[in-house]
Amino acid sequence: MKIFFDYRIFYHQSNGGITRYIINLSKEFQKLNNENHIIAPVHINEMLSNYSKKFKNIHGVFIKKKPLFTSKILNYLNYNLTKYYYNKIKPQIYHQTYYGNFPKLKNVIKVVTVHDLIHEKFYNLYGMSIKDRPKKTSIEEADKIICVSENTKIDLQNFYNINDKKIFVINHGHEHILNLLDDKKKIERKNEILYVGGRGKYKNFKNFIKAFVISERIKKNFNIICFGGGDFTENEVNFLKNEKIYDKITYREGDDVNLARFYKSASCLILPSLYEGFGLPIIEALSLGCPVVASNSNSIIQTAGDAATYFDPENIEDIADKLEITLNLNDNNENAKKGYDQVKKYKWKDCAKKTLEAYVE
Repeated sequence: MKIFFDYRIFYHQSNGGITRYIINLSKEFQKLNNENHIIAPVHINEMLSNYSKKFKNIHGVFIKKKPLFTSKILNYLNYNLTKYYYNKIKPQIYHQTYYGNFPKLKNVIKVVTVHDLIHEKFYNLYGMSIKDRPKKTSIEEADKIICVSENTKIDLQNFYNINDKKIFVINHGHEHILNLLDDKKKIERKNEILYVGGRGKYKNFKNFIKAFVISERIKKNFNIICFGGGDFTENEVNFLKNEKIYDKITYREGDDVNLARFYKSASCLILPSLYEGFGLPIIEALSLGCPVVASNSNSIIQTAGDAATYFDPENIEDIADKLEITLNLNDNNENAKKGYDQVKKYKWKDCAKKTLEAYVE
């Protein structure tokens, strides 16, 4: 079976959860002897650029940054070169990596993965109308739709009228974050709270900061590490300075080795989002023994089970209370065991096998 991943997400983001998902699917397909190609004629994706050093079936050129006023030209190139490679490779499966029109294709199974319904649920934060359905084209044209969690499937059905037989729920895996560190070098836990990824809109970062500020004990004894998501904006810097904790917070970025090191050294991971499709940082953290304190969003609870401590993301005092409870624990061995047991459910090889089954079912 020949599988064809298109360019969309690799042109859209330099790193991120969807990129990780596609690359890990590709890796597992290789192990299962399923030929797959990633078509990204012109892309800005650093993870894909690194993967291309090990995987020959990536067709495209990496650029650090899109030149000004070139979006229309680059989109045109990507779209038409993708069709060229499709006609050359002649795959049985066309797996769209982000939403939009499928090219006009014959004799191919069209697949799209829905990771979340953020734009539909929080339309006002994106300047959209309550009636907007940004995934409509992809969903109507796709033969198969993969959802990353049961909660995402429920949300999808609430917003789009879809035949249930087209939908397959397939979770992510966690193994990409394992075995990256030297086991001989023990990493001690530090008085640091780790925050991973984007901080805007529904991510609810400001409520976390406000909770940090109202807890004198936490503010006095702990610092915050923000990993990834881009440098602090001017507005964020002003906000942190107004809250008088700018000197308590540090931005870091890097590859999975750096991220794994932070999971091993942090006192906990905080995930205050109002909504997540799945919550990949949760299983990354749990797999490395890092306690998780998270929003009581349905999808997050589905992902973490009883291995995390939950709070109401809109209640600043509750966030502070649950952080204090977690950070007060002298021995997290019991919670760590729950985390290790929980992540056993999430493996990339299972994700790949179930995806291959969905392609042909």
